[in-house]
Amino acid sequence: MEKCGIILLLMTMSALHPATCYLHSDMTRLIEDLFNDTRYSRLIRPIYNQDKVMEVNITPGIMTIESLDLTTSELLTIMYIQISWIDEFLMWNPFDYGGITKLPVPYEKLWIPPLSQSNGAMKEKSGQIINPGFAPVFVLPNGYVLLVTTGYYVTNCEINTSLYPFDSHKCTFYFFSALNDATEMELNSLTSDFALGLLQQNDAWRHTKTDFKKDTFSAENIAYNIARLQFTITLKRRPIFEIINVFLPILLLTVLNLAAYFVPVNSGENVAYTLGRLQFTITLKRRPIFEIINVFLPILLLTVLNLAANFVPVNSGERLSFSITLYLSFVFITSAMVNEMPHVAKNIAFSSYIMLSLNVLNTASVLWSVFMVRMATWANQTTPVPISLQKVVKLVHKIGSTTSTKVHPKINTTDDDSDAISTDKGLENSDIYDEGIVEKESILWSDAVKVFDKIYFTVTTVLVTCVISVMICLWHLSE
Repeated sequence: MEKCGIILLLMTMSALHPATCYLHSDMTRLIEDLFNDTRYSRLIRPIYNQDKVMEVNITPGIMTIESLDLTTSELLTIMYIQISWIDEFLMWNPFDYGGITKLPVPYEKLWIPPLSQSNGAMKEKSGQIINPGFAPVFVLPNGYVLLVTTGYYVTNCEINTSLYPFDSHKCTFYFFSALNDATEMELNSLTSDFALGLLQQNDAWRHTKTDFKKDTFSAENIAYNIARLQFTITLKRRPIFEIINVFLPILLLTVLNLAAYFVPVNSGENVAYTLGRLQFTITLKRRPIFEIINVFLPILLLTVLNLAANFVPVNSGERLSFSITLYLSFVFITSAMVNEMPHVAKNIAFSSYIMLSLNVLNTASVLWSVFMVRMATWANQTTPVPISLQKVVKLVHKIGSTTSTKVHPKINTTDDDSDAISTDKGLENSDIYDEGIVEKESILWSDAVKVFDKIYFTVTTVLVTCVISVMICLWHLSE
């Protein structure tokens, strides 16, 4: 439907008025006859009977959605607007002028509908919708006039952020003529909608609905009604950028906050025509050394430091605070990085996914520290180490070292010997090793903590190495 006006005009120019050969003198004579000062005036509606209502058709076409500013409630677009009407003083017989079937005319030479946009218009916010720098006009022998203008257009929107980042906003363009009332000029649209055939999809917003409405209104201190056209477009956010860079980090912080309940209290931790076009393209490549030195390397160093938390003894009272401090530093740097990245939902930067991966690893490191501190407190209780965990500890000792598993034989004691035998802590310091297979072995919680720390450090080191390798590969592939 949005192209029917263009198709109709092309059919009119090609089929009804076949091209013939005409001379320069024919064109000069036609212009002189049509725009004779004695018969044509730019100040008067171009109809013989001034009591008649003149019909003007408007079809706006959105080519690009540049931005939607939620703070000022303004939508910036690149649009073209087709305006057409019948000029009864610009009619001629093509056979009298060498077969001329189309007359290009500068818009300053003929009557132009005095149209305005009440809630924005051109980027300069003058209310004018015709761009003086680009406003070609074509006239057909039957008096059909087509004006096409394009430029940056601003309009106000109804902002509703209650469902952010899944929010939608309505933006309406109001077109009217302040110099002619509804009895003099009737505004219509050939398509009754936006022309979206040339719309380039925006990476942050997508249109979900368009509406058209025709009505009249009267302004204060004006005694007549003014015809008005309303074109409304509803834009919905593409939320993937906000989800990855805002909400997921917030959720990870919330998970960490919940983990605080597992920390022991006493552990020590807290167009209508065809135009020729030339296209010149230039490709710009970022020089990344600044971002690498000031953003990515500090983030990677913080991640490596977070891995080093596994070497801080759990009973030192510093491990959990060390991990949380590093994590907060990581969040601070990544938040500053997000502000410098384009807020788009399509073609999201790979660095966003890399930062999300490192964020998950750093969150896991803090959770692991919470778990290890909790496990270390069980050594002061009578809770035995589960058999399954004892098997894991023995297996790791068997695979990862040339020495045998550190064990603590259970010693049969009597009441008289109770004062001579130490507790688990004393057994831990006794460094008793059994070179053979002991029928009865006891694994302490302190042994389990050391083994699981070793497993976690190995796994996270491999994952961080993979993330760094992906970054290096992407860097090389971009060259």
